[in-house]
Amino acid sequence: MSAAIWFGAVLLTPGDVRQTLQLGRPHTNGLKDRLEKSVGISIRAGVLTVITGITIIMTSGGFAQLPFRIHLGMALALLMLALGVLIIAPLSNAICDIVASPHGDLEEAKSLAPKLSMFSGINHLLWFITLSLMVFKNL
Repeated sequence: MSAAIWFGAVLLTPGDVRQTLQLGRPHTNGLKDRLEKSVGISIRAGVLTVITGITIIMTSGGFAQLPFRIHLGMALALLMLALGVLIIAPLSNAICDIVASPHGDLEEAKSLAPKLSMFSGINHLLWFITLSLMVFKNL
């Protein structure tokens, strides 16, 4: 469940940011709340997913008992979590700070939106690869 929330919480966020910034003020008023909620939920769900995965691995006899694809999947999950915490969340926070300020430069926020989209896309690609590694035995 937490993995689905991790993936889904921010699935539409880049498009929402782009469209809202295109509309300009006063449409940006709710963007900060939506962005903070979606990214915050996603990161919390990611942490819970990794903790759950490690718990399942440890109760299944540890990493030594599992195939390499599970090791790789866990490494990619940790990479996705790091990407979310170290890149996506700061980009989101920067956009939030700009739109929260009545005199914030929306052009600057618009320049950050493609980066947010790119890193979100990378994160979703990693998520798909990880899911494939965890589910399909013959990869």
